[in-house]
Parts: sequence; C-alpha cells; structure tokens
Amino acid sequence: MGRLYKLFEMDEYLAERICMVFDPSLAYESLTPIQKGMSTSNYVLKAGGKNFLLKLYSSGIDNIELSMYSFLSGKISVPRVLFYDSSGNIVPCPYAIISFLNGTTLDEYIKKHGCYPTRIITQIAEGLARIHYSTFDRAALLNCNFNYKKDVPPVSVQIRKLLNDKAGKHLPDGQKERLIDLLDKRDDLFTEIERHYVLSHGDFTYGNILVDENDRVWFIDFENALSAGWLHDIGKFFRRKDDDIQKYINQDVFRYFAEAYNSKAKYQLPDNWLLLARLADIPGILFFLNEDNPTREWIDDIVTDIDTALSGV
Repeated sequence: MGRLYKLFEMDEYLAERICMVFDPSLAYESLTPIQKGMSTSNYVLKAGGKNFLLKLYSSGIDNIELSMYSFLSGKISVPRVLFYDSSGNIVPCPYAIISFLNGTTLDEYIKKHGCYPTRIITQIAEGLARIHYSTFDRAALLNCNFNYKKDVPPVSVQIRKLLNDKAGKHLPDGQKERLIDLLDKRDDLFTEIERHYVLSHGDFTYGNILVDENDRVWFIDFENALSAGWLHDIGKFFRRKDDDIQKYINQDVFRYFAEAYNSKAKYQLPDNWLLLARLADIPGILFFLNEDNPTREWIDDIVTDIDTALSGV
C-alpha cells in the first residue's frame, strides 16, 4: 500500500530547531526516518542520549491521536505525549514529540517466537475492550474533543455503495450476487453489527501493536480513531494475514481473545462474534478495490477474504 499523505522530509537544521524548542537542555544528536506509516511522517529523534518519536501530522488530519493518548493513559499502555506544536513556526504542519517505545510489532513478535502466546492475545483483547468501553449513539468521525464531525453510514449501506461502484466490478459475479443476497435476506446480522457504537482505534492492525522486552503490549497510532460499530476493530484485527503468521491463528487464539475481551468489556461478544466481525470488515477490504485498476494480487486476496466471511453464514 502507498502513502495516503505525502511524506514530510525533515532535515537536521529543522530537527535541531525542534529539539531546542522542546527541551533546550537536550543536545541534538541525530534524526532517523521510520519508513512505515501511511498518514504521518515519523522520525527517531536522538537528543541528550535519549530516543524520542518525532511525529509530523498531515494537514488533513484532525489531531485526535493526542486526545486518545491522554484519554487512554492509565487505562491501557500507550506512549506519552511530551510536546506538541501546531504554530507552524518551524514546520508547516502540526508535530508531536512522543516517548519512544523500544518494542517489536505484533507480526514481528509472532515470527520471531514462532507462536502466538496466550499472554499476548489476552493483553490485546483486554486492552481493546477498555478502548471500547466508551460508547456513542452512532458511527462517526470524531474531532479532538470527541465530538461528532461526520457521520459514517451503516456497514450494509457501505457494502451496497461499494458493490455499485468500481469495487463491485472487480468481484466474481457469483460472489457479488452472494453479497447482495446476504444484504437482502439477513438483516438480522447487520442489525447486530450496528447494535453498539464504541470508541474505536480505527486501524487496529498488527503494525499498531507493539510488544516490549518484558512482553508488555502497547497500543500506538490512533490518528484514525472514531466512533464505530463495536466489531469494527475486531474485524480488522482478524483480517487474514500472510501464511507465516496466519498458521498460528487457530481456534485457541479466537477463544482466548473472546474470553479476555468479555472479561473487561461493557458489551459481551455473542457466540457468532467472529462471523459478525468479518462481515463488519467487508467495507474496509472492498475499499481497496474501489479504483480502476487494482492489482491482481489485491483482487485475489480480497475475494478470498470475502469468501472466508461468507463461509460462516
């Protein structure tokens, strides 16, 4: 996947100026780009013998992430925001200096250890339940004060729209018909998906979950946080992975996740939670096909993911 927003290229002169404003007592040492990221431009800023995360936000992003870090501090493990500047005096976009976490992403952790430890999936599920504990009366994008900014259509409406747009043209006819038939005949499933609306991470992927050297799980990158259906994050989290990770995601992982989530959740997951979560994720995966010429690999992967979701109906 490419970037959603253009990378802001920092130089050492700007980094030194930022460092001086942040803490004049820290001598600037180095700046190292972090290649991952689609919406923000991220760098490791080293000063005074310490590492910090320098995060530059694209102008199109309302800075809900910093509000999320503040709100969730003490509830789950999240980084600390040390400094924030939106003045435009040094760089033309808002930026933050955030505590640097020395950990590995969840996918890297699983590959390294060759397993999916119960203690890790338990922390993830309990943490997600705590994020979801705050509720709303509808799905919507949120501003930095957690007020509604723009309503988000129900999952069933999103699927129909995408099927009638470019995405639908890239699916096999039989699969498209099965989806339409499901929308027409199983309103009960989509009613359940919309039953509750909760504070959601918005991009709850393995790359946004870090595990430190003490096997403590940290949650990062909340710039896409929103009010969404209670299964939105879960569907994205359990989206099919590459084979070298997917082979460790078995029925035990699903069971431990549900048990741990329910132990901290305001709303208990129903028995068919995995089916509902996969259906809730269909708009998210169809979105990648909603262009003129998606790659054959994307089409094949998404067709497989939709087949997996439909197989549980």
